[in-house]
Amino acid sequence: MRSFSILLLVSLLAGCTTQTVVVKREPPLHPLMAAAPAKFAETRYDVRSYRDAANPSLRHEAHVIYRRT
Repeated sequence: MRSFSILLLVSLLAGCTTQTVVVKREPPLHPLMAAAPAKFAETRYDVRSYRDAANPSLRHEAHVIYRRT
């Protein structure tokens, strides 16, 4: 009987140390959003050289800026 009570006590304590697993699920997408992945278009903007307004001795060279839309 004593071994049974020790076994019962150990099994109860072991049950307290089990870990619970939380599963995160992503929310369902809107039907129109799930249809096709978005595609980006790049627009090229040429910027000429210019002097900085805050520091006139600083000059920026001509360069290109790309914008994703």
